[in-house]
Amino acid sequence: MMLQQIVKYINLLFLLLLIISLAMFLLINFNPYLLDNFFKVKNIKIVGTEKTNPYELRQILSSNSNNLITFDKGEAKSLLEEVGWVKRANIKKVYPNTLSINIIESDPFAIFYNDQDIFLIDIDGEIISSNPDINKYESLLNVRGEKAEIKLSEIIKEININFPEVRNK
Repeated sequence: MMLQQIVKYINLLFLLLLIISLAMFLLINFNPYLLDNFFKVKNIKIVGTEKTNPYELRQILSSNSNNLITFDKGEAKSLLEEVGWVKRANIKKVYPNTLSINIIESDPFAIFYNDQDIFLIDIDGEIISSNPDINKYESLLNVRGEKAEIKLSEIIKEININFPEVRNK
């Protein structure tokens, strides 16, 4: 008899927990704005920006989401990595209200001349910026030539592998 009462109370407790969990799930999924006040992004900490404008990065992040729970790190990472000097971005959610961003910037490797256009490129052949100050980067390798843009990353890899003394100069 005593065992039956214990089982009855345990069943009631689990039923009550199930009902509460279901109610919370429905409440959050059908009214996500309830969480906005609790997990609203109030702080964005950005580290590693020497050449990148942190204000521009904050604009990208703030337009992505205001809620830390619904914040899409993958989308934000790809948007940040499209910014010129940003090579990689690492995003962490710090609950209850902070985004912590670690930026790794590209290192300029060469100046690429394509007809009238001039580009600053990194060691992977990715364009960092267009129309750089040539005087500032005069010590960098100059890349130009017919169809160079097609083979740009291969050219840079070949230089790094076969002619490291050129790279070091």
